[in-house]
Amino acid sequence: METRGIGFTPIHHRLAYTAQEEAAATHVPGREWAKTVVCIADGKPVLASLPANDRVGLGAPRPTRAPDKRARRARRKLQGL
Repeated sequence: METRGIGFTPIHHRLAYTAQEEAAATHVPGREWAKTVVCIADGKPVLASLPANDRVGLGAPRPTRAPDKRARRARRKLQGL
């Protein structure tokens, strides 16, 4: 986010396993708390920053335009989550 000029403030909090739990632990609404999600775009992993209260659909992975070994390996890892 720094490279994109997006401001943020790191906040220390008790142990939490989900972004929504982190938001609750700090008394911040989930829509104002960011979580990072790994996605595959053009066969490469990319990070997306979403509000904590957004849900991510983990449907069947779609083939990339040019699948390669790295894309298949990343897809298998994501399926195991």
